[in-house]
Amino acid sequence: MIEVTNVIRAFPETNEGTSGINSIMVKSHWNDPTKIVILVEGCSITVQSSDLIAAIHNSANTARFV
Repeated sequence: MIEVTNVIRAFPETNEGTSGINSIMVKSHWNDPTKIVILVEGCSITVQSSDLIAAIHNSANTARFV
C-alpha cells in the first residue's frame, strides 16, 4: 500500500490566542482504505473518511446563508 500524506495550512483564531499550530497533516490509514489519520501537534486520531467529508460539507454549507 502507498501512504499518502497531505498538509493543510492552519489559521488559528485570533480571539483564542496563538496555538502555534501552522499545519494539520492528513494521511492514509495503514490498513483500512475507509479511514484516514489526522495529525496535529504530534497527536493522531483515526476517523472514517466519509464522516470527515460529510462534516466539512455541512460546515461549509452554513456560510452560504450569511
